[in-house]
Amino acid sequence: YSIELRDVQLTDLFRVIAHDYNLNILMDQDVSGTITASFTNISLEEALDAIAEQSNLLIEKKGNIVKVSSNLVIRTIVLKYIEAKKLLDASISAPASSGGSSAPASSGTGLYGLLSEKGKVLLGQQKNSLTVIDYPNSVKKIEDYLKVIDHKMETRIFKLKYLKADEVVGAASNTTTIA
Repeated sequence: YSIELRDVQLTDLFRVIAHDYNLNILMDQDVSGTITASFTNISLEEALDAIAEQSNLLIEKKGNIVKVSSNLVIRTIVLKYIEAKKLLDASISAPASSGGSSAPASSGTGLYGLLSEKGKVLLGQQKNSLTVIDYPNSVKKIEDYLKVIDHKMETRIFKLKYLKADEVVGAASNTTTIA
């Protein structure tokens, strides 16, 4: 199988493949997007697998029907140390650049910045868990992020000889950061 594609609509590509190879292809409504690719001397199955992987699609063959759908996965992640609800609340709102208002989730803060356009993070049904619905790559990013931040906080007590505790805390809160 050899084919050259440039900004081809996925729905059109699957229609052409179905016609040319006499296949029965059933596509979900949410299959969309374009693809640019160049395939030379590979099997049709290899080409379809590569297209599916690149476009976050799932291709399943059942009998004489090839089903094409979005490859959204659902993963439940149980947190050990961080409270799931507080993590979601912190990700939803972050300090905005003007005034004291909150930025929407679409601003790319916290967990929501790791999701694709179709992804969702919800409070899970299990105790202290999150349910992530997204493409495998985005779910992996969120899992990696949570592994980094979900750890036991270490507490240390320091005895100050020359400073007062309120002087140290006051100095830290008066510091401004320029980004």
